[in-house]
Amino acid sequence: MLIPEPLRLQLKARYDAIANHHIKRDLLNALPFWVGAVVTGLVAVLYAKLFGWAEAGTRYIYHQSPWLFLAVTPLCFLVGWWLVQRYAPYARGSGIPQVSAAIDLTNPRHRYKVSRLLSLRIIFVKILSSLVMVVGGAVIGREGPTIQIAASIFKKINDWLPAWYPKVSRRNMVVTGAAAGLASAFNTPLGGIVFAIEELTKTHFNYFKSALLTGVIIAGLTALNLLGPYLYLGYPPLDHLPIWIIFVVMLVAVLTGFAASSMAEAILWLLRQKARLTSPVHRALYPVACGLLIAGLGVAFGESVFGSGKEIMVSTLFTADKHVAWYLPLLRIIGPVISFSTGAAGGIFAPALSAGASMGAVVAEWMYLPDTATNLLVLCGMAGFLTGVTRSPFTSSILVIEMTNSHNIIFYLMLTALLANLVSNLVTRHSFYDQLKVQYIQEIHRTEEQARKMNEMDYTQDIVCQVLIEEKSKEIIYSVLNEFIPGYKKIDLDYTGKPNDENYKFESEDEMISFYIKTPNVRQTFYWNKYKENPDKIMVGANITTDNQIVFSLTFNGTIKTEAEYYLRLKRFLNSKIGVISYIDPVEYNNGNDFKDRYKNEIYEFEK
Repeated sequence: MLIPEPLRLQLKARYDAIANHHIKRDLLNALPFWVGAVVTGLVAVLYAKLFGWAEAGTRYIYHQSPWLFLAVTPLCFLVGWWLVQRYAPYARGSGIPQVSAAIDLTNPRHRYKVSRLLSLRIIFVKILSSLVMVVGGAVIGREGPTIQIAASIFKKINDWLPAWYPKVSRRNMVVTGAAAGLASAFNTPLGGIVFAIEELTKTHFNYFKSALLTGVIIAGLTALNLLGPYLYLGYPPLDHLPIWIIFVVMLVAVLTGFAASSMAEAILWLLRQKARLTSPVHRALYPVACGLLIAGLGVAFGESVFGSGKEIMVSTLFTADKHVAWYLPLLRIIGPVISFSTGAAGGIFAPALSAGASMGAVVAEWMYLPDTATNLLVLCGMAGFLTGVTRSPFTSSILVIEMTNSHNIIFYLMLTALLANLVSNLVTRHSFYDQLKVQYIQEIHRTEEQARKMNEMDYTQDIVCQVLIEEKSKEIIYSVLNEFIPGYKKIDLDYTGKPNDENYKFESEDEMISFYIKTPNVRQTFYWNKYKENPDKIMVGANITTDNQIVFSLTFNGTIKTEAEYYLRLKRFLNSKIGVISYIDPVEYNNGNDFKDRYKNEIYEFEK
């Protein structure tokens, strides 16, 4: 990433003024997360404002004449679908399955594929497509898209880190970005953290807890300072609840769990049927037909059919008129099924919450419950329905609690979420997001395989070949450099100081390397480049590990053939059998022995 020279020099001077080496390293590790969190907060607020204006546009059109939607909705659905189809196919839908897929693909063999799921283009297409859909009355939300947008921001910041920068885990950046996105979308920091742990990753929390916490806090504070202190919904009255209400809560849990999982299965079934459409004309007609269906429902049943449904949640929780039509839950379920299946951008978080809220309100009306008990069932319906879609009961409970500051009903909400999760598992074992994630991963692999078979498209940028040598030697470093990039550019002497004396300045590259070779149990990575007569743009890296070994890396651009040639050449040159190939970033490991344990069995087809 390019930084203006005066600013770069000022930042460098301030950084050099810090005396403690550990503080310096921790600061460098934390900085990308902080920057990503601030940018995420700003983008999330802007997106929320634009989404609100788009929903206001829907209301304006409706009040002019509901019949206008018979023309506006099909057109908006067609444009929203076309934007995604033409510019960023993986910007379709919610965004949460794409983030989960990106996390799974962040490994040595497939990490270069993550850019298909998370990129700057995804951000712009996601925002534009979803806004067009909302104007047309689509039953979608902005929360899922915000998560993919935030993860893309964090991933891009990770991409922009220069080669000399301490390695920051891309996986942790993506997970933190997603959590920060959810926190800033709902103003629910705890919900963002629980979501990252429960839904996105099985990594032990301790590995990235500081980065995750600071990312969520900074993104949330950025949104909070721009929008002011607010709750996503507000403070509904929840006092004087009868003891027997728990049985009604359990009924709501069963109903919402079944309805939500059935809705998810309906969407997946429609997507499978839609995949059979091979003609471009038929594919384009599908979103038009979906638009006509939504418009027809809106004309027939009213304005409550359209949009994310936040107004339904607000009216059932904070007004005296808590009545909703008995058929409203059906409409709030049908709407997301039709809108999501178009292939345009749009989330399902808010529609799921509004569907659950309407179900809770209907059950309360059937039983003639007082206002406070109705509020409880509305909130439990929200938690239950969201759980049925996501299969994340703790995330759903925490989100509803933070959106309404309703800590006094936490046990009701958790009971609802757990029961809804149980019922949903009886309908289908796998969550909606998990099934979509698998589809995205399979689609990406299938596309890559087709490109390879079609030949010509096998040129890849930033191939990284890493090989371990179980000793450290200055002579070996120089021999590798002279073998692969003779005439290489010397390292900048400001590259690093001594770990125990940050003010010490090395006199030469040779002195710098000698120090780290001779000093036991220190870790340092060096990179060398060559800017002329280097057609494959080879960069040589040498990571001196804390257990006194070296992991050499070659980063270059090339084909599948040159990838194999350079990898085998480096292994033979070092007389080593332990190595790995990755893309864009080197693989992660703690030291030489850890690298050996992870990749000792890594054998490629061209080695057999």
